[in-house]
Amino acid sequence: MLIVDSRSRWETRYIRNVFERDPTWSVSTVILWPDRSTLTELDEAQPKFPDEQKDLAAYDVIIWGDVDPAALTTDQLSLVRDFVSFGGGLVFIDGDRDYLSKMTDSAIGDLIPVNFMNDHRIVAPLRLTLTSLGAQRAAMNLLSGDDASAAENQTAWSELQPPTSIRNVEPLAGAEVWLEANDSASNKAPILVTRLFGGGQVVYFSMDQSWRWRYRVADLYHARFWSQLVEAVMQRPFDVRDEYVALSTGAAQYRAGERATIRVQLRDASGNPATEAIVDAVAKPEGGGEPLTIPLRLVDASRGIYQGESDPLEVGNYVTSVRAAGYASSEAVTSSFLVSPPPNRENFRLSQNVSLLTAMADASGGIYVDESQAQKVWDAIKPLSDGSIEVKKLALAQSFVWFFVVLILLALEWWLRKKVGLV
Repeated sequence: MLIVDSRSRWETRYIRNVFERDPTWSVSTVILWPDRSTLTELDEAQPKFPDEQKDLAAYDVIIWGDVDPAALTTDQLSLVRDFVSFGGGLVFIDGDRDYLSKMTDSAIGDLIPVNFMNDHRIVAPLRLTLTSLGAQRAAMNLLSGDDASAAENQTAWSELQPPTSIRNVEPLAGAEVWLEANDSASNKAPILVTRLFGGGQVVYFSMDQSWRWRYRVADLYHARFWSQLVEAVMQRPFDVRDEYVALSTGAAQYRAGERATIRVQLRDASGNPATEAIVDAVAKPEGGGEPLTIPLRLVDASRGIYQGESDPLEVGNYVTSVRAAGYASSEAVTSSFLVSPPPNRENFRLSQNVSLLTAMADASGGIYVDESQAQKVWDAIKPLSDGSIEVKKLALAQSFVWFFVVLILLALEWWLRKKVGLV
């Protein structure tokens, strides 16, 4: 991930922290100061924006903040445009310095999926609301679990802290609005706007205050949202790549009898997608054996992506390489996957089946609760245990009533014994 901004603002810091704590991500941050006369030697030593396409192609997604277009050259902006066209993901996060509105006249102006209105800001929106399109996107689901309803997800969004102000924009034709803000007059303004561009996808945020969503819940929603959004806009990553070839074998592990899906991306010497190559994937079992040859066909010409599916796999550990005409070094790009034996029936399925457990509970007149909802168990059995047990200890020797009762019984026994001649 490449994060680009004109300053280290709160939004940039929190987003960077989310992905730096995730070991699956490698994050680079470039600060493009608008006034370069104030730069210190320490600032000059910080990472610079890439000057070549191959350097920018190493990233899967770019988070683009409120950056002054004058801070980059036309060639560098053109690299960003090509990056998205080739399948990269780009997220614009607007700010209060109006730099993105100036970006519309630059080389990446056509990437921005909105028009900027004359009245710049909308102040104090009351709440956030998912649109009908946004409600259908998995990236906008704030709740965990498949049983979370759309209404519950909508409620979660409405309870988040809204931004103090947003940029007043109008979506372009063909763009999708996933998130809106409502004010006191029930006016709606777009917050998250997205559209496809070439082989990639662009997202625009009209605010820079998603960090406010951490209020009283820390990273519960903030980190989940950003992780899901970035995965939704970026191209599916490849396992390994070099300058010309990228390879992915799908899952790291398969079961015997399953089929592996192989994806390959080819680029020519100029960095453009190669669309006329004859490409095969070769999966060689370790320890010897007949290698599997998997023919690949072109599935995405704009990105130069080829894909194919293997025959049913046998048990073993396979090393996969690429064989393409004109790419002599492609066999050096390898990836491995393991094919394990099928599980026995006892442990074939260990996942939690919520619908089955719920049906069993309903049929028996009970309830089903997850371990995280243990309090519901106590609430359910509380009406069945509303009585109380009271224990008292009474010393008979210290009670006059019981003393006379015992005395009368002893006297009655003596009288009966005397009457029958036993005394």
